[in-house]
Parts: sequence; structure tokens; C-alpha cells
Amino acid sequence: QQQLKEAFKKYLSPQMLEKLSGDGFKMKFGGEKVEAAMMFTDLEAFTNMCERVGDAERIVEALSDYFERTTGHIFDHDGVVIKFIGDAIFAAWGAPISDSQSSLNAARAAWYLSRDDTLVVEGLALRTRIGVHYGEVVAGNIGSRQRVDYTMIGDPVNVAARLEGLNKVFGTRILISEEVEGRLGGEFHTRKLGRFRVKGRKEPTAVFELVGPVAEIGEPEWVQVYSLGIAALESDNFEEARLRFEEVVRMRGNCGDGPSRFYLQLMERGETIRQGVYDMREK
Repeated sequence: QQQLKEAFKKYLSPQMLEKLSGDGFKMKFGGEKVEAAMMFTDLEAFTNMCERVGDAERIVEALSDYFERTTGHIFDHDGVVIKFIGDAIFAAWGAPISDSQSSLNAARAAWYLSRDDTLVVEGLALRTRIGVHYGEVVAGNIGSRQRVDYTMIGDPVNVAARLEGLNKVFGTRILISEEVEGRLGGEFHTRKLGRFRVKGRKEPTAVFELVGPVAEIGEPEWVQVYSLGIAALESDNFEEARLRFEEVVRMRGNCGDGPSRFYLQLMERGETIRQGVYDMREK
């Protein structure tokens, strides 16, 4: 028990570790099926920044401060840091401790992390992109006889990673799946960006943007206009969709709107969108 407690210090907040210790580490080693929410983060333009700065020690120092802040928000909302992958974080809710509010806690962590996530190195400021999904995965200590990692495996993990990557396409910060959005209990404003067949999956995935907590901000007017554009796309009414997306771009002024521009460019190029579903070619 003490050895397990020492091992999990790397993954859990102190309060979660005490709870897990109190339960006697009742978990199946080698992996077990669980329902969990998963988050992937990534720093925009991190590779380019590394090339420009060049000094690895300065980069590591900045990353250490960045990880201290971002993992703090994950721990504050009962999350587990599965691993760091370069500048990225893979975190989860629902294992090794079950969590009936895993999706909501993941969304809370994502939102507050995004408010405190800027990495600054020699005057260069980078922001974080986040993807969150929910589903059944296998979680446990997985590996070889010589070395194991506590991790999660399954299609939902891949979907969470794909959602993070879609932020690059849309110019957004936090994307969540329909499975997460349906479990938020109205605590957050969201907007449905559309339905996409992401690379590696046959079934389309409904993707939502996390706009902000209802208790902190009102729903922006452009969210409803955008939803009319999506509804028009789903009815194959492309002219109506175009008008609505153009309206959203005007409403958002200087900041524009990445998702609206994305659809406007697709329609300008004559790309195929059937009943609101678009096949993404990029990861």
C-alpha cells in the first residue's frame, strides 16, 4: 500500500491520494474498463518557439512554471495527470477513482486552465489548445515486465486527442465532444461547431466549443446566429448558412470567428458537406 501511495504521488493531488489510500487502492492491475473523461492539451507553435529561442534550459524553466500552474487546475478539479508528452498534458477523470461528474470536472478544469495557461519565453507568448472527450476506456498499469505506466487506452482517448488538434483548424481554445457537452448540466455556455468525421473514425463526431461558465458570462449573441448557420448546413441550405456565418464574422469584429471562416472557405471551394457532416483530412 505504501509503495502504491508513493507511485501515485506523481499523478494525483494530495486530497485525491488520501481518498485513494483510504479505499485501499481497490483497482485491477493490468487494466479494467471504466467510464472516464479525458483531456489533451498542447501549446500552439511550441516547436517554432523552441527553434527560435534555442536555449533548452530557458525553455525547460518556463515549462516547469507552466506545468505547475496548469496541473494545479487539473488537481483542483479532481483530475489525474496521466503523462506529459513534451509540452502536452494527458489528464483524466474517472480512474483510478470513479467520478460521477467526470465530464463536468474536466470541463471546469479546462476552462480555468485556459484562463491561466500562457507560456512566455523571451517575449514570445504561447496559448494552450484543449480537447475533452468522454467514453469507455481500459485504465490501469500497462506495459512490460520491466516497466509499466498508469495510462488509458481506447478509441475515446484518440478522439480527445483529435479534438485538441481541431483547435488549430478552427482557431478555438477548448473543444469538447457531444458526450461531454450532454453531461455539463447547463453550467457552461457552448456552441455546436458542427459534425465532423475525424481521421481514423467512420462515425461523425459532434464537436462543441466551450464558451464559458453561465455564472460568469452571458451567452454572446453571435452564438445563436452561428447555430442558425449550422442548422442551415444540416438542411443543405448553403446560401442561408453562408449568410449566417458572414453575419457572425461581422458581429465578432476584429477577432473574427475561426469556425465561421472555416465553413465560408469550404463553401467557396465547393467542398462536400452532406447534411452538416464534413470529412476532416487532418488529425
